[in-house]
Amino acid sequence: MIAVVVLGLEVVKHLARREEAARQKANDKESDGEDEPIRSLVFLLSEAREVEPNGSWVKQLGDVLGQPLNAGGNDSKAFVIPVPHPGIEAGSGECFMLKIREGAFWILNMQKPYMDDPDSFAASIFDARLRTAIARHEAWISVDLVGWEGTFDRQAVYAVIGKALSVLAGPDVVAIYCPELQRCNEFDPALIAKLAGGNPLDVFEDSTFAPVITIDDEDEQLEAAKEEARRRWPEFVALFKSRDVSKELPFILKAPFSDKSKTEFMWMEVIALDDELVTGTLANTPHELVGFREGQTVTVPAGAIVDWMCLGEDGKPLGGWTNEVLARHAKRRK
Repeated sequence: MIAVVVLGLEVVKHLARREEAARQKANDKESDGEDEPIRSLVFLLSEAREVEPNGSWVKQLGDVLGQPLNAGGNDSKAFVIPVPHPGIEAGSGECFMLKIREGAFWILNMQKPYMDDPDSFAASIFDARLRTAIARHEAWISVDLVGWEGTFDRQAVYAVIGKALSVLAGPDVVAIYCPELQRCNEFDPALIAKLAGGNPLDVFEDSTFAPVITIDDEDEQLEAAKEEARRRWPEFVALFKSRDVSKELPFILKAPFSDKSKTEFMWMEVIALDDELVTGTLANTPHELVGFREGQTVTVPAGAIVDWMCLGEDGKPLGGWTNEVLARHAKRRK
């Protein structure tokens, strides 16, 4: 058995209560502000995961942290071992203690949703793609600070947490969540480098994918924006045909794309057009549509276009009327 720093039972219970309070805050969005925020990053998983105590992830974790784990047997100063957690009910998850020179951390692998009511939490999110990921997640895994050696350094704490969590990424991860920031973002393997790069909170600066926004098809402002785009479509055509082909000027449009019963409005970069058809490459990653992908070459009827954007003769942006409507809706939703 590898030696482990012994935490007093009352300290462990306090930490467990603090974590539960942070998760409750995620549900009700309220807090009295008296407790120190939990320093943690969480992967929301599509299904429960099995974590082998002595699996290959232990070595990978030591490598990314620059401290070999469990290398000295009972004399190890850096280790990760399974430990009991008073806040985890039997059969609902497991806890590992990670001890390195910077401090101690919990790695929690839970076989239940992170939020008590994922649907209610997801309902507050405007991006349909992220909302779906949160509502459908069934498990989670996190790295949480237990104790920090020396002077507390928030950025250094999250740097360690991000590196540790990066090792635990997998195809079952659908989103990443930060309890302290109350921020959530979709997961993509491209985020692993950011997590391990020393500033993991940067993953919450921008949406991982272009947001998917749902809105009433009969919304009067949106319909008016679409009508304006169609009315002024000849401006786009004229500017495209007279463009300087030696310059990479942006000419993009939005149109509906369908797969069986689902329809999504996505942006495409225009390559060619005539009176009836427009050809270009998709600039969005679809939310649910099968058979479409970002970068794919597509052709749409000119009459199906609902918005467009380009630079006018004066070099100023033209178009984007539906974006303005959606931005107003997003502001009200927030």
